[in-house]
Amino acid sequence: MDESSTLRSLSGASIFPPGSTLEVSWLLSSGIVNETLKPSDAPITVKSTHIAAPAAMFVVGVVGNVVALAALCATRRQSKASAFYTLVLGLAFTDLLGTCLASPIVLVSHASGSWPGGEPLCDFLSFTLLFFGSTGISLLCAMAVERYLALNHAFYHDGCVARGWGRRVLVIVWLGNLVLCVPPLFGFGQNVKHFPGTWCFVDWQARDTAGMLYSFLYAAVCSLLVIITLLCNVAVAVALLGLRRRAAQLSATVAALHSGGETGRLPANKLSREVMRRTQLSKHRPSAEESQMLWLLFLMTAVFLICSTPLVVPYETLNKRFRAAQKVVDREASHAVGAVGELERALDGSVGSVVALLDGVVDKLAALKRKAGEAVQAEEESAALCKRRIAHLKEHAGPGWSAVNLWKRQRVERMIVDHLLRCGFYTAAIKLARQSGIEDLVNIDMFLTAKEVEESLARRETATCLSWCHDNKSRLRKMKSSLEFRLRIQEFIELVRANQRLEAVRHARKHLSQAEGQQLEEVRQVMGMLAFPAETHLSPYKELLEPGRWKLLAQQFHYDNYRLHQLGSDSVLAVTLQCGLSAIKTSQCYKEDGTQHPECPVCSRWLNQLAAPLPMAYCANSRLVCRISGQAMNENNPPMVLPNGYVYSYNVRVTWRWGLWVRLEGGVNPVPFVLKIGCTIFVNVLVASICFKILRNELPHLP
Repeated sequence: MDESSTLRSLSGASIFPPGSTLEVSWLLSSGIVNETLKPSDAPITVKSTHIAAPAAMFVVGVVGNVVALAALCATRRQSKASAFYTLVLGLAFTDLLGTCLASPIVLVSHASGSWPGGEPLCDFLSFTLLFFGSTGISLLCAMAVERYLALNHAFYHDGCVARGWGRRVLVIVWLGNLVLCVPPLFGFGQNVKHFPGTWCFVDWQARDTAGMLYSFLYAAVCSLLVIITLLCNVAVAVALLGLRRRAAQLSATVAALHSGGETGRLPANKLSREVMRRTQLSKHRPSAEESQMLWLLFLMTAVFLICSTPLVVPYETLNKRFRAAQKVVDREASHAVGAVGELERALDGSVGSVVALLDGVVDKLAALKRKAGEAVQAEEESAALCKRRIAHLKEHAGPGWSAVNLWKRQRVERMIVDHLLRCGFYTAAIKLARQSGIEDLVNIDMFLTAKEVEESLARRETATCLSWCHDNKSRLRKMKSSLEFRLRIQEFIELVRANQRLEAVRHARKHLSQAEGQQLEEVRQVMGMLAFPAETHLSPYKELLEPGRWKLLAQQFHYDNYRLHQLGSDSVLAVTLQCGLSAIKTSQCYKEDGTQHPECPVCSRWLNQLAAPLPMAYCANSRLVCRISGQAMNENNPPMVLPNGYVYSYNVRVTWRWGLWVRLEGGVNPVPFVLKIGCTIFVNVLVASICFKILRNELPHLP
């Protein structure tokens, strides 16, 4: 019995929980997929039979592209002649064709529960995904470059981008991506099925030279296209802002020229040239569609900031648990494979030794199954948490106003809990989350773990923080974090402070010998502490021995912890509050003459201080709001100036009637005024009759 058959028998023994990603990891690590069999014939069965999601994506893709093509075909003839129209049409057609070719294979795989074809079908699907994926990115890049040339180099664009430019670019993009995606069909790269076995793609983990080169080539081309697209879009946004600013300046200049404000300062010929020059600039004003695109970009950024925050931490937790589970399973699997190898070599020995080895194999397989089950359970908990938070975000699109209002209230409560956790009020945050029923929607566990690390650093202990660094070692290395290095430096300093210099040297040899670059300079600096006493007052050793370094370590832990979980340095509540205050902040809010509006949040005492460092609200067109009614003054409600200089709206008039100040709101409906006058007359008559009776009782001689 060879090793491959042994591994197949072990993998068929159900040592993994059904439906888990660890079963595929076991097949890959044991060589069943990539080493012993062809990729398309690998015994990977489809574990997920939920066909609703891919079917919905297929329907949405087809319907959306068909509608887009119909809308593009119905546009005006002038628009059809532009290169941008041709590129958009080509993008919609390319995406529709790719959806129709690739999605049916995936749907059949989900429906049947197995791969419907052999290696040729796998190669076809992989080529389809490669070609249409890179073609879509290339067309987006071409559209971004075309818009960049149109706005930033208008004369070059008008002269070089002819009517047939879009069609030529479309053909070049298709041919170029065809050349880029064909090599895997001729052996330059390898196509394999990916989890859950319903689709094929190029093998990114190929170890042969050709496969590695093609993977790097494809990734580099796609990354370059994405970078070019991003840079062009940023340049277009900057150009639109500049055009809007110049358009405002042009309007002011033209108004001044028409009113004669600059005529006295400019000669006639210069005045005409100035008018012609600025009139030419008016041809490049940003249109309403371009302005809407800018506002849409800002809105998408704000929505991403507020709504994506609940998903970041659970996803990072799931990713962390998956990596940890993969390491544990790989280690236990290698132990099991080693035990099986020893068992095969001992088959010719005595029965007792074989039985002992069999017991060892059984123990290792049992340990592997137990740890795999624990890992899958942890992954399922993290995935369930992500699912619950996604369901919470979907509630915002509910049909009823009551559900939407409840969701908004929960969003505010989430922001408050997150802010309390960041400020260290853990008890209050936990109570609020429990009473509001949002414990699954906030990151209490992450902040409690951070609390333990902070408390250990406050006690001048590094063990807890080093354990946290070890659990997140791979992510911290990608972030190029120096937290672990700083902790090792601090341990060395504490050993020197305790006069344990020999232990300090051993510690440096063990943990600081691999330092490079700037870290090596710091190691050389702290090693000089060995030649000075702990009570030295020489710089820089005096600064290294100060207790304030522990606070710096705590601050760096805060920074790395937020970066690790992709969180901002400020809470979402603080960012949202600052945006709201800045949007309504005006200079009137800080006048000390008592004219602040009672209902303005910025005019209140506490928020007024918080909004002091924030910028004023941007307002392109001023609006007049009536102080009494709060209504905007416009053509339907014009402003009215009183003799004392105060301005009110037309719909609010204050008059003196029969000893009372009566406010008529609306100026049309007389019913409130008539009721007030009637009540006033009735009260006055009643008071007069009572006074008359009193006087008659006191003065009987009166008639």
